This record gives sequence, structure tokens and C-alpha cells, in this order.
Amino acid sequence: MYSCRQFPGFDAVSWSRTRIPLFHICLPIAGQDTERSNMADSSEATPRLLHVVGAAIVKNEKILCAERGEGKTLSGYWEFPGGKIEADETPQAALVREIQEELNCRIAVLDRICSSHYDYKFGRVILTVFECRLVEGEPQLTEHSQLKWLSPQELSELKWAPADRPAARMLIQGMNNKR
Repeated sequence: MYSCRQFPGFDAVSWSRTRIPLFHICLPIAGQDTERSNMADSSEATPRLLHVVGAAIVKNEKILCAERGEGKTLSGYWEFPGGKIEADETPQAALVREIQEELNCRIAVLDRICSSHYDYKFGRVILTVFECRLVEGEPQLTEHSQLKWLSPQELSELKWAPADRPAARMLIQGMNNKR
């Protein structure tokens, strides 16, 4: 189960740059998720913030999943493709740009599935995943090791990057199923 609540430690000014509604961040309800952060101690220096977006691209009722390439951070983990939001860029515009760069195809960005965060050793990733549709081209391998089109039920078979797990769970549980 997930609850939408405000991120502790972040103010409205910081969030206004992300264009993500402040009170619409999906986090696990206490006691429902036993995953732990890689940050050793919350009293450490403020982690580097990385605002990123991911695309749950849907085609023929299957979702595109991408395995991170060798030599990259989190190599071997699966993710919803996407990347960093640049300054003065909306999450949707960033996602369209990133998918064009990473997969050589064009998408239409639809509904937000979930926003989550995870504290990695390199910083805090704040990820927003959107449901998307292909509008031109087919995804091509450029940065990832492999791509797979899977049904929502098959998503649980993959080793997901921690920041992507909440969106994967929501898709598996059908919480965002509007079809």
C-alpha cells in the first residue's frame, strides 16, 4: 500500500522547480515496505538531489522495461527508461527528450503513475514515473543492456532499481490501470 504525503525536509520552493505537486508523492505506508536506504546515517550531510523521470511505455498492454548497461551505476538492475530533469524543464519535456536520446523513438506522456525517492550512496533520487505511449519509431538499444516488453504481472520477475520499485508495484497491482 502507498500513501501520498509531503516529503520531510523539503520546502515548497525546492518542489516548485520539479513541477511535481508537493502533496502527491507516493511512499510506502509504514510497515508495508522493509527496503532500507543505502545512506548510512540520516544525520550525514544533505544528500545530492537528483530529480529524474521514468517512462512506463505501454504498447499492446505490455510495458517497456530496460536493464541498465554494464559499467553504469546500478548495472544489471531494471528501470523505466528516462533520466534527469534539466533546469527550467518540465518533467514531461524531460521525459520526451530523454526517451528520444536513450531509445531513438518519440513518446506521448500521459498520466503520472507515482513519485518516489530513494537514498543511494551517490545522492537522493526523486523519481516520477509517467504512463507513456509510442508515437513514432520503436525503442532501440543504445544505453541499456536489454529491453523487454512485459505484462504488468510479469514485472515482478525483474530485479528493479530501488527508486523504480514503487511504480513497478503499482503497475503490478493494477492501481493505475485505467484500461
